[in-house]
Amino acid sequence: MEARIHHPRNDSEEQPGFLHISWLYAQDYCEYQLYLEQVKGIAVDSTPAMVEGSDEHQRLEDEFLAKAELEYTFEEAVEESKSTPISSRELYVEDRSLNIRGYIDELVLSPDGFTVIDDKPVGRTGRKSTLHQNIRYTVTV
Repeated sequence: MEARIHHPRNDSEEQPGFLHISWLYAQDYCEYQLYLEQVKGIAVDSTPAMVEGSDEHQRLEDEFLAKAELEYTFEEAVEESKSTPISSRELYVEDRSLNIRGYIDELVLSPDGFTVIDDKPVGRTGRKSTLHQNIRYTVTV
């Protein structure tokens, strides 16, 4: 079942600096990119590959929203997923203890755990690949 899962986001200026999840992928691809962008403030024009990637993310989001019939808070979704698998896209997450935040492309919650799905190009070839990050959780009541 597709559903929009809402997780509150607090963008107040009182929040400490957060590391954006997407920076981890950038660091793996090219560490110097982070230095140029985040320290030096250098911005580059969008490349055709960047535009294509943004368009694909939007297409997937639009396709998902056309099918999503329900809306849940994160807590409601976890409870519902104990009996029914739920899929959501573009879910905002943050961990204040680690100062990390960002968006999950797709999250599938099920009675057995949850799967984080992230589409990324592979290496410098630009070939597309779907990365499934299987994460298991245990819920005790």
